[in-house]
Amino acid sequence: HPRGTATKVEGGYRVSGHKRFASQSTVGTVMSTMATYEDPEQGLRVLNLAVPFASEGVRILDNWDTLGMRG
Repeated sequence: HPRGTATKVEGGYRVSGHKRFASQSTVGTVMSTMATYEDPEQGLRVLNLAVPFASEGVRILDNWDTLGMRG
């Protein structure tokens, strides 16, 4: 299962979690990710989400040395 979780809110979902790798995130605008959602009627669901990097609460940590990708 994905490590992130989703909670239903007005207009969509609030996602909480941590994505370990997000190559090209410093130049992208949207990240593709998955999160689990506990649906009251259907039980545990896995959601595929497109999350804009400009969304409130999204942080990009520039802590990955990409030297190996410079070949």
